[in-house]
Amino acid sequence: MKVIVHIGMPKCGSTTIQNWLNENAGALAARGIAYDNASMPGYPVTIAHQGIKICQNDLLGAVVENPTIRRAHNIFSLEDQQRFARKFSEYFGNLVRKRKESTFVVSSEYLGANTKTPKGVRALESWLGQYFDDIRYLIYFRRQEDWLASSYSERIKRGVTQTLSEMIEGDAKQNWFRRAAIWGNTVGDDRVDVRLLEPDFLIGGDLLEDFANRIGTTAEGLATPQRQNESLTAAGAEYLRVVNTQIDHTVDNGRRVNPQKIAIRRALLQQTLKLPKIKLDGAQVAQVREVNATGNAKLRDRFFPDREELFPPRPVSDTNGPALRAEDVATVALDVMLALQGRDSTKEPQSA
Repeated sequence: MKVIVHIGMPKCGSTTIQNWLNENAGALAARGIAYDNASMPGYPVTIAHQGIKICQNDLLGAVVENPTIRRAHNIFSLEDQQRFARKFSEYFGNLVRKRKESTFVVSSEYLGANTKTPKGVRALESWLGQYFDDIRYLIYFRRQEDWLASSYSERIKRGVTQTLSEMIEGDAKQNWFRRAAIWGNTVGDDRVDVRLLEPDFLIGGDLLEDFANRIGTTAEGLATPQRQNESLTAAGAEYLRVVNTQIDHTVDNGRRVNPQKIAIRRALLQQTLKLPKIKLDGAQVAQVREVNATGNAKLRDRFFPDREELFPPRPVSDTNGPALRAEDVATVALDVMLALQGRDSTKEPQSA
């Protein structure tokens, strides 16, 4: 059986892809494509295909990095991890043997985000090789200026207190070529399908149509999942950033997210205010493009030789003053406050 491993990069559509796979698992099976999130009984799913990542780490001799996964699976030592890996490997092997399809699909952003060395790639190859005779990899990259805006929203939701400018100063350089080369150099470019989240590149200009094509089918006739993991507005991010400076993100010695923060975050993501999303201004875009120019050129030369430029420049508005208005942040704060009180901010206030 062939396996296609979507090594999802953070903020590059992984949640959308995984929701699509889950919603269409039955229809895909009828087309000869197997998808199973490999949720072993007795263990909660905190990240897609987390068991595979744990087994990869077991071969590397390093305890899995994610603290949520460690707690969920009672992994506090290498011995704990070895016990889980043996159990999961047996479970996964039985799961694969029962499938009759010709292609099996794996998708996990945890594999993409945390496999950064050839040794890690070889460990994953070794583990997958127990079950599949043909292993292929699929990875999507997003232009860095868009990735940074989306990443900032996610970081703020996770309790970070940096401003967008501070994050850009530290993380403007995102070398996608280095990420792709680790896989290509280890298993061969012919087994690594590198894709770009660009409308002029994606088949049909759509991520799901493109993904379906790469795993051997089409999105036609399949369900389209509702959007999840939405980004904050710029005003919402600034409001939550300030909240993060005042309210602890976790409680019980870091064992769980503060319920206050969960309620505030939920209220923010349910807002229907027509406010601008997080966006880099012209100067920031220019800075990000400059520091990533060399890596992007290398990625283009190696994987996209027919493309004139990896990420063609787009018109941007160069902001001549603060892009964030205080009144917008105040509107967001009021809307959250009313939502937490169970009141509707769209109703007219009652007169005295």
